[in-house]
Amino acid sequence: MLSTEGKEFTQETKMKALERDNYHCQCCGVRLMRDGRLGTGKPYHIHHRKPKSLGGGNLLVNAASVCTACHDSLHTVQNKGYTYPQACYIIKIAKQKKWSVEETIRKRRK
Repeated sequence: MLSTEGKEFTQETKMKALERDNYHCQCCGVRLMRDGRLGTGKPYHIHHRKPKSLGGGNLLVNAASVCTACHDSLHTVQNKGYTYPQACYIIKIAKQKKWSVEETIRKRRK
């Protein structure tokens, strides 16, 4: 079993998440960079689906491969109280409609 202590995922967990997610962003579907090689896809982060501050751990089940743009937006949306699946949905809609995340949230509440 992989450790759930510490702030970050282990390198092993990060690689398993990327492989499981087939090197694609789990929010927008864009291809992610392989082995840090430029030209192979977008830079990425391994995101905690359930934030550490809410009891989320560093296990593979809590890891999501996401592009940098979605990662930044995920933090913005999740900090407003939305769950990971809700946040991904909001980000997908924002990208499709070419709206900001804030605008998407406002329109979703109407």
